This record gives sequence, structure tokens and C-alpha cells, in this order.
Amino acid sequence: MLRLNWRDWLRYSLIGAGVGAVVLGIGGRLAMRGIAVLSGAPPSFTFGGSLRVVLMGALSGLGGAWILKVLRFFLARRWLIQTLLFYAIIVLIMLRGLKPVDSQRLVLFLPVVLLYAFLVRVLTRRRRTLPAETTVQELSPV
Repeated sequence: MLRLNWRDWLRYSLIGAGVGAVVLGIGGRLAMRGIAVLSGAPPSFTFGGSLRVVLMGALSGLGGAWILKVLRFFLARRWLIQTLLFYAIIVLIMLRGLKPVDSQRLVLFLPVVLLYAFLVRVLTRRRRTLPAETTVQELSPV
């Protein structure tokens, strides 16, 4: 049974914000730089602008992790529907923020967003462990 408690929300929040800052923030900044290079724009870099992109990546990652938590709560036993809905929602949010939507932007941003979604799904998964007593009894000679 899936729980809805503050520890899970905190865990999802930290994982979402961390992965969002690294993948969506830094990856998004690199994708933006790729668009500038492909369009022939002169190179420009500001620390404030890059920091803003990384922080927005962390905030977006937080929101994505919360979406996943809600989906896992309401669709606890339907992992395939959960996964498909999560990826669809994340991609639709990306398309909403991508203006204008063209092949160049899709090729650069879609892998970043899909990598984020994959990592958040994997890192927030609960691991099932055996009780320590069971493992010791099985391994000890009789």
C-alpha cells in the first residue's frame, strides 16, 4: 500500500529538485546554447541568467516529482498507466513552455526532459528489502 506522508513528500521533493537542477537546469542551459549556436547568434553568457535557468530547472523538477507522487498515490497498482501518464504530462508541460515549437528545439530539449523523467521515476522508486533475520537464517549453516 502506498502512503501519503511528509517523509515521502520530502524525499520526492529533494530528488525532484536535485535532478531538476542538474538535468533540467544545466541540460536546459546547454540546449539553449545549442539553439544559439545553430542559429548563428553571437556567444553570450551571464552568471545571473544561467543561475536563473538552473533554479527554474530545480523548481520544475520539484513540480514534476509532485506530479509523479500524486500519480503513484492514485494509480498505485497500475504502473504502466502511471508511467505513460507521467511521461505524457511532462512532455506536454515541456511543449507548453517551448515557444516556438520546431524540430530544432524538440531535438535539443526532448532528450533532456525524457532523461529527467526517467531519472525521477527510477530514483523515487521504493526498494523492497528482506528483513535482516531472514537473510541471516538462510545463509547460516544448519
